[in-house]
Amino acid sequence: MNDHASDTSTLTNLATLLPNSTAKRVIESTFTDFAYPVFISNARGTLLHDHWLKRMFPPISPVKTLIETLVPSSEVDTIADAIVRESRLDRQAIGAIFSTDYQQAYCGAESPVMSVDEATGVGEGGHGLDKNLRVICCIVNHNLSDKMAKAAIDAGAHGPIIYYCEGRGLRDRLGWLRITKEHEKEVLMIFTDEDDADDVFDALATAGELHLPGKGFMYSLPISKGMFNLPSRMSHHHHTASMQQIIHAIDQLSGHTHWRDQAIFDLGSHGTSSGFDFINHRPVYLEDQACITVLTDRTNQQRVIDLLLDLHAPGLNISFNRHINPSYGAMINDEYVKIQSVMSASLSQQICEEISAGAEANGLKNVFCGVTEVLQVATYTPGNKDYRMPKSAA
Repeated sequence: MNDHASDTSTLTNLATLLPNSTAKRVIESTFTDFAYPVFISNARGTLLHDHWLKRMFPPISPVKTLIETLVPSSEVDTIADAIVRESRLDRQAIGAIFSTDYQQAYCGAESPVMSVDEATGVGEGGHGLDKNLRVICCIVNHNLSDKMAKAAIDAGAHGPIIYYCEGRGLRDRLGWLRITKEHEKEVLMIFTDEDDADDVFDALATAGELHLPGKGFMYSLPISKGMFNLPSRMSHHHHTASMQQIIHAIDQLSGHTHWRDQAIFDLGSHGTSSGFDFINHRPVYLEDQACITVLTDRTNQQRVIDLLLDLHAPGLNISFNRHINPSYGAMINDEYVKIQSVMSASLSQQICEEISAGAEANGLKNVFCGVTEVLQVATYTPGNKDYRMPKSAA
């Protein structure tokens, strides 16, 4: 725990997705050795049936555990290597691990996040983590999650990881009209290679009709290092290996994923390979964005939310997790809240500085605030196009 408030920009959020049984073993063994604070939340996977009859039923949702810890960037390889070795993440359909760097960060005096000067050392990991990865986060209503999950799998991605959150911001300013807007949302997380990220992003934006108002919000983050082995489909075992295992093996043999490019086969459906794509317009996405993440305990939740709303932070999405500090010597769970908001890069730096000043002025010592780069955003942008149906002539 910090003795004083500190500003640091070399912190990294290391997140791990594992089955419940494996996650418990990793927490008790791996994180106890490093003594970093751990934040745990529940999630679920997505599995589609290949059988034509079973495809009509909702997707299977295997339970997952999301483990997040904030560590110095110099120790990511060491900790990730220990997690991969203990959980066997290099095997097929086990889970995922990835890290995202904070461009700017603030740690309160009583924040459980360890500052950089408290780091224990520098190490190197044995398992090679990929660097050309992205994570796509999509915030939608419950009725759209299954549709977008199927669209992601059909686009070549794995089964999305889904967890729940609450939406704040616009709904708080609607007054009694807030009854028309659900506050509970579902967040879909999809990991992709950089080569496939744009295609998966386009498929999700089209399936969710995110260009329309009230449909949802989607953004992609760069992954500094990561590895994912997540399933997508469940089929009959007529062969010794599934199609996903075969694709993964070809990736390892070829050393790249360029062989997956199917642009030459798009002529029959889209005509893009011959340049006849003047009818199919690519959606317009927002760029030069950033994501602010604020961590605090449940006691100060409303005070921090009010502070963010007063600073005009748009579209807060709030999720809850359990904080475990292995240095306590016992698994003591403290409830914490994670608040995230995506905005322009210039506004995010300003709000992060004002949060640090406002937290100290209001006596909020248990607050962490970090800024992460956002590559592109898909949402409703008013003024670009009139999507109303034209009035037919009488």
